[in-house]
Amino acid sequence: MINVKNVNINNICWVVRPGVRYKYRHEFYNDNFIAIGHLDGYLKSNKRYDIDYESFDEMIIEHDGLGDLNHNTKSQIDKFIFEMNVGDVVFTLTQTTIIPGVIKSAAYYSPDTIQRNEREDEVYCARRDVEWGEPIDRGDIPLKIAKAMNAYQAVFSLGNNSAEVYHWLFSYFTS
Repeated sequence: MINVKNVNINNICWVVRPGVRYKYRHEFYNDNFIAIGHLDGYLKSNKRYDIDYESFDEMIIEHDGLGDLNHNTKSQIDKFIFEMNVGDVVFTLTQTTIIPGVIKSAAYYSPDTIQRNEREDEVYCARRDVEWGEPIDRGDIPLKIAKAMNAYQAVFSLGNNSAEVYHWLFSYFTS
């Protein structure tokens, strides 16, 4: 019997890096989420809440906007909060593997810190739940897709390469 997992091949593929030098790769994978630290220090609460247009606008007004952030950072925030969708394929990276997953939740604020470090405000509070697949060795990635995953940003779309990614991943979605 062949089982094909339900995947919409018209969805966009994303990459979300797990921190500098893959710092939070174990937390992303073991706790089934992706996160960004771009909003750390702007979002505060002692409980989880969804981040939507309304809460995002309230957060911006309350904190005098995000004017001090550069355009690239704002763009990554927009992608993570507003452009990603439940059902989109997302990858996170380690030094030797890429890990495919499917986004399972809207963006939300999490009061749970991943880890405190020398930068007290780096807690990666903006998150999305993900159902991860098995890690794939970087050597098994077709060259064109591997190059597309080398962008420097923390959050980026594989854009026009998404169709090729789905073609390549078909065997991983089939069991």
